[in-house]
Amino acid sequence: MKSVIPIRGITVAMLALLAISGCSTRYVDLGEGETPSSSALSTEVLFEVHDAFYNPTPLCVAVLPLQGDADTLRRSQVRRTLYAHLSPRGFRDIEIARVDYLIQNNGLDVEQVEDRAALGQLLNCDAFLMGEVSGGSSFYGVYSKVEAAAKLQMVRAVDGELLWESQHHATQQDGGLPFSPIGIAAGLFDAARNVENEQILRVMDDLARRMMSTIPDVMVNYSDDEALNHFTLETEDRWKGDLDQYLASSSGAARESKLRRLLAEQSLTTSQQEEVYQRLTTASGKARDYRAWGRNRLKQGYYEGALEQFERAIEIKESDSEAWFLKGRVLTKLNQLEQADSSFVKAIAHNPDRDDYYAALGYINSRRGDMARARAAYQMAIKYNPESGFAWYNLAVSDYNEGNYRDATEQFFNAGSFYLKQGRVDRVEQVILDLKDLNQKRDGSRTVLKYIARLESDLEVWVDSK
Repeated sequence: MKSVIPIRGITVAMLALLAISGCSTRYVDLGEGETPSSSALSTEVLFEVHDAFYNPTPLCVAVLPLQGDADTLRRSQVRRTLYAHLSPRGFRDIEIARVDYLIQNNGLDVEQVEDRAALGQLLNCDAFLMGEVSGGSSFYGVYSKVEAAAKLQMVRAVDGELLWESQHHATQQDGGLPFSPIGIAAGLFDAARNVENEQILRVMDDLARRMMSTIPDVMVNYSDDEALNHFTLETEDRWKGDLDQYLASSSGAARESKLRRLLAEQSLTTSQQEEVYQRLTTASGKARDYRAWGRNRLKQGYYEGALEQFERAIEIKESDSEAWFLKGRVLTKLNQLEQADSSFVKAIAHNPDRDDYYAALGYINSRRGDMARARAAYQMAIKYNPESGFAWYNLAVSDYNEGNYRDATEQFFNAGSFYLKQGRVDRVEQVILDLKDLNQKRDGSRTVLKYIARLESDLEVWVDSK
């Protein structure tokens, strides 16, 4: 966060701050009994490699999303920079996008040891880098400072055992203490330039490079035979069709992870899927696993069985908005619209920012004939996602049925435009047909004809591009 103070407010204290830039970085190995400096002006990297790091040494390290009071962009930038500087240490690394996908797709909370163990199984990775980031930029008239601080840990995936830890505060100062108008102008220029993105990235690179350099190079810790043995152990218990055999060497969180991975990666029969979900939910007791079971049954058309699992998920975790939403979807398919309305309202209460929740609420109220409630729900869906083709389309249908053709025209066009953006060609074609029907109601409106021509042209261009 930037702040500005009058130039006359710069005092001897500022001189002390400026002196920091001349300090060299000192590495303090806490594991060897070295002592950090008591000076607030010292630039130090504190670190400790724990004995557990070597017993056994991890072969793979994935960088998890970072926490802390730095803004989301800053944390993301530091994470990518850490990933770049970790790679040369010799570990097998996992791309950040893959890590994030599996966390989100499996509903994992990486602050929990059990969920990290599950992620480790999914990634086939035995350690994680995690921690907190803070810092920002400040601008004091002719003086500026860019800083980034981090407290990091490397932990074993299976049990959270601490392998390595470090903390460091990297800074870069610029500007001067000018005593003439020309000097003031130059100082302001240097200081302002210092808080630009290039300088911020440089500080983050310093932070990551210094901290990652304290991690031992694993390439010298494993012989070829040991590395091959490690790989062999990882592949011993691959799925061969026998669930008991597949699970024989695992228990607890590791067993749960294997079951989730089996569901995600293997083509199983319906009966096999049911058995795996039964074992998984019995072992974990987690709402997300019951929810996944229900979703699988919903996909198969087993609505009553899906409803049973969603209700079980809600019993375990009443605040599970997705379980409430999925319950509403099943009730809609079972034509229990009043109960579906209640479920969608519960989903919204627990997570009011999801446009698809409002769109679903609008849809079932359209079917119930409560057009005022449906319209309000569609408008909320558009508020949270202005490109929701579904909400725009159904809002248009509502206005069309009520004879409000002018608004319906605009809404149909918006729906068609956003459907095309999503590649929903079938829906765009339907919108064009609806507009042609609407054109008859409006006696050849130039606006309707213009929208039809534009959508047809855009659709033709889109198809040709594919």
